[in-house]
Amino acid sequence: MDFDKLAAPLVQVYEEVTDQILENIARHFNTGKGLPTIDWQMRKLAEMGQLRQENIRIIARKTRQNPELIRIALENAAGQALKHAEPELKEAVRRGYLHDGGPLEASKGVERVFTSYQRQAEDTANLVNTVMLDSGMQSYRRVVSDVVQYEQAAMAVTQADAAQNILNTETAKVLTGVSSRQEALRRAIKRMADNGLTGFVDRGGHNWQPESYINMDIRSTCGNVATEAVFARNEDYGNDLFWVTVKSTARPLCYPWQGKVISRNDRSGYVEDLDGNRVEIIPISSTSYGEPAGLYGINCGHVPPNVFTPGFTKIRGEVPDRAENDRRYAESQEQRGIERKIRYAKREIAMLEAAGLDATKAKEKLKRAQAEMRAFINRTGRTRRSDREQIGG
Repeated sequence: MDFDKLAAPLVQVYEEVTDQILENIARHFNTGKGLPTIDWQMRKLAEMGQLRQENIRIIARKTRQNPELIRIALENAAGQALKHAEPELKEAVRRGYLHDGGPLEASKGVERVFTSYQRQAEDTANLVNTVMLDSGMQSYRRVVSDVVQYEQAAMAVTQADAAQNILNTETAKVLTGVSSRQEALRRAIKRMADNGLTGFVDRGGHNWQPESYINMDIRSTCGNVATEAVFARNEDYGNDLFWVTVKSTARPLCYPWQGKVISRNDRSGYVEDLDGNRVEIIPISSTSYGEPAGLYGINCGHVPPNVFTPGFTKIRGEVPDRAENDRRYAESQEQRGIERKIRYAKREIAMLEAAGLDATKAKEKLKRAQAEMRAFINRTGRTRRSDREQIGG
């Protein structure tokens, strides 16, 4: 199941919200450049109320369809998972291996799964909206503070007439530039572009950018819905066994369980497959299930599970060599990193231009990142995903 596609509409919303908020913040620094430092500072701080309202409107406009987008994503996740499970379960009933689970649309277990995760996803999106708005205002205040401190430092050095002492300092770069205000703004906005906005702070204190957190959350929620819907429907038929799909790029904690038969009810023992082969049943508590990076955890690619009916099911797929699996997985993560470099360089360009500042260095950074991507694709033979390199200004 392609969770990237399921999450893509929500991720695009938050990429566009982030880019538009950051560009809107940068645009507020395209005025008042000739004012004395203290007057400029007071004017920028006075604009905070207006800026907050503008950013609220951006968030409200771009996220008003969130409930519908979430519903569609989760319905597709559950639908695709059950599309594979339901026919096999019904056929097993017809052949006498299972008892009838009743109509799918009447399944209370599947309904509970969907309702619970839909509410959870909507609450998460609302939380991200709030944190993102506050983060934008903090970023704005930080730029104002950085510029004032930078100008004051430059002025202090000038007044001290210590030319020989500043030749190797950052302040010297300002004094030899077009103006201290422009250089200070450029540096502060670059820092803001690099940091982006915060959409969520986890228990470890790590700041997640809005689009990154929404991507992780929606992908994981879709995975949970698909997994739990299959478990619930399997239970309707009186079955608790499933087997794990085989992938070419499994994560380290998922790799050992590929092609294995697992009991949702945590039982062990042996059963026979379609061909009469003896197959071990592994208790789910013995796997990495329940760990964030484990089986069916955050962004797990093994969703949905496949139902396993003793005597009726045949496990398909050959588990790849561990070294080859790890190599492909590492390449996929490397590509995601280069894609982020390209997007962030494009964001920096857009922000600098919105502030009326020179974006030459940012454009050079973009060219380097794009060249890195071309070299990576040539080296690995992977498919380039240009859609993941775009920003939503």
